[in-house]
Amino acid sequence: MKKFLLIVAMHIAAITFAFGQGSNVWNVSESLTGDELVKSIIEPFEGNVVVLDVWGTWCGPCKKAMETIHPLKEEMKGKDVSFVYLACPNSQKAQWEEMIKNIEGEHYYITTAQWNYILKTYGGGGVPLYVVFDKEGKKISAFTGYPGNEKMKETIVSNL
Repeated sequence: MKKFLLIVAMHIAAITFAFGQGSNVWNVSESLTGDELVKSIIEPFEGNVVVLDVWGTWCGPCKKAMETIHPLKEEMKGKDVSFVYLACPNSQKAQWEEMIKNIEGEHYYITTAQWNYILKTYGGGGVPLYVVFDKEGKKISAFTGYPGNEKMKETIVSNL
């Protein structure tokens, strides 16, 4: 039993090291679709405002928005806000794994079908896409393209 616990602890330490402090990788069942998909992604963060960032490793505006939002994320530390990032197979997994080491937040690598559902439901097909949910998991706002820190902060703070 001790050997098993040691192995588990070593794997946890390796994952933490590999993805950096504050970057967590989550899994969602590939069979989930529709509202159940979204619910399973935001449910672990119930009680927090959730900022869902749908992005691609290949997307220049996505990467620029991540730089722009960084000061706001720092300002929101310690508040009931979770930043959740979704990418899919059009982002090569190895490149995604490397990039998220420097993106503090919660990360999901979803299927193409799941990606298409989220884009169709919340954003009309473009990225970056930001969907903000209140503490009960109800959608507040969706933005195709980053709306800027002032608008994002207003959206978050008004729902804390």
